[in-house]
Amino acid sequence: MRLLVISALIFILGYFSLLNPIRDSFIFVFGNLHSQARHPAFYIKEMFVFFNTLSSIRSENVKLVKDNLDLKSKLLTARLYEDENIILKTQLALKASGELDKELLLADVLGNPLDQTGQTIIVNKGFSHGVTEGSNVVL
Repeated sequence: MRLLVISALIFILGYFSLLNPIRDSFIFVFGNLHSQARHPAFYIKEMFVFFNTLSSIRSENVKLVKDNLDLKSKLLTARLYEDENIILKTQLALKASGELDKELLLADVLGNPLDQTGQTIIVNKGFSHGVTEGSNVVL
């Protein structure tokens, strides 16, 4: 009951603007305090935004470093294949001998007869398919 009476009294005094001097003094004291507290709060908020952004930049940087290493690995592999391809072209000399214009034939290697050097192989294609002794073989 006591709170109801106090609430009614505050309502009546506020309605007739009798509480304005008290309200103005509170605004004068705490309004200034509010404006003074707002600046540090703003800077603290900006600091958290900065560190959050810094964290996301760092995670993106780690991802980019991993991608960069992956791409460097792929580039190195491509260069190795390119070097191997150049070596094979020079060893086979397909362009110079005109062998590049010939039709390629897929054959299976059946074995290596008693030749321990690996210079001779037996394939499942023969003379009727266009294979002759000394034909180039790519393994």
